[in-house]
This record gives sequence, C-alpha cells and structure tokens, in this order.
Amino acid sequence: MNRLFWLGLLACVGLSACTTPAVNESRYRLLPPAATAGTLRPALPALTVQMDQAAWLNGSAMHYQLSSSAPALLRYRDSLWADRPAALLHTQLRQRLADIPLRPGPAWTLRLTLEQFEQQFAADLSSQGVVRWYAELRDEHGQLRARRGLSASAPAASANAEGGVRALSQASAQLIDDTLAWVALAVR
Repeated sequence: MNRLFWLGLLACVGLSACTTPAVNESRYRLLPPAATAGTLRPALPALTVQMDQAAWLNGSAMHYQLSSSAPALLRYRDSLWADRPAALLHTQLRQRLADIPLRPGPAWTLRLTLEQFEQQFAADLSSQGVVRWYAELRDEHGQLRARRGLSASAPAASANAEGGVRALSQASAQLIDDTLAWVALAVR
C-alpha cells in the first residue's frame, strides 16, 4: 500500500510539472492606437461585426517568419498573445467604432476573416508586423454590398517579440482605419 501511495504521488507531481507555464512566459495585448487627430468620418450605419480567423491563428502563439524564401511560420517560445489574434483585433475595432458617429437605423454586417497576423523578418534581421483580412459588407437586408482583401504593415523597432507586438499593434490600427474608410465609401 505504501508503494502505491508513493507511485500515485510521483505521478501527480510529474503531471503538475507538465501544466506549469514557463517561468519567463510573457502574454501580450495589442497596444492602444495612437490618437487620431480629429479625423472626422461621415456617419456609418450601425455595424454588426463578425470576426473569423484562419485555423492556424486559433491559438495564442505569437508567429514570425524568418524570410520569404523560407515560408515556415515559427513561434516565439516564451511570448504569447493574451487571446486569439482575431479576438484582440475585434476588441480594437469595437473601441474604434465607439469613437465614430453611427447613423440610426438597422445594422449592416461587416464580416472579417483574419488571414495573416505575423512578424516577418528580412535577411538583414529588420522586421515588420503584417496583418491581413478579407472583408465583406452586407446591408440590413443581407445583400452583399462590397468585399475586399485589406492589409497593413508597420516596421518593428526591434527584432524580438516586443518589437513584433509594437509593429503588429501599429499595423492593426492602420488596418482598422483603412477598413472603416472602405466601409464609409461602400455605404454611400
């Protein structure tokens, strides 16, 4: 019986070590966008935003690509996003929509499918954050009004995860602004 107790205890300790996060693990959110200096947009219709993402973006891994000639995506070992990238972008978009005048009336649907969210390195170890999504806009009756692929990139100040977070934050803010400008043109 004593031997069974020690085997059970050893198994519990061993399994608990498997679930313990790395000591130096860092979790990141997107940084808030820089204040837009009084950018007035025409009022948009109320928008219901649906956000999807490519299957490879379903986790919280922070991805990078070493070069375009080596298309394999790698992950930072001890750096993760605080949530799935699409959820982080959805939060940023909701915050941005709160600052824009909306027309009264039925809501239109903006469906976004996140296809790329990564830090890309060049041969000289400079890097940039690249974000791309496919956008589809439907009116209050469900009629397709416009669709388009949109992307944005921003240079990273450092060749590490924190540089990637800053670059992806800037690129994400730019992509959101570009998408809202596209919506404004499409609803005219």
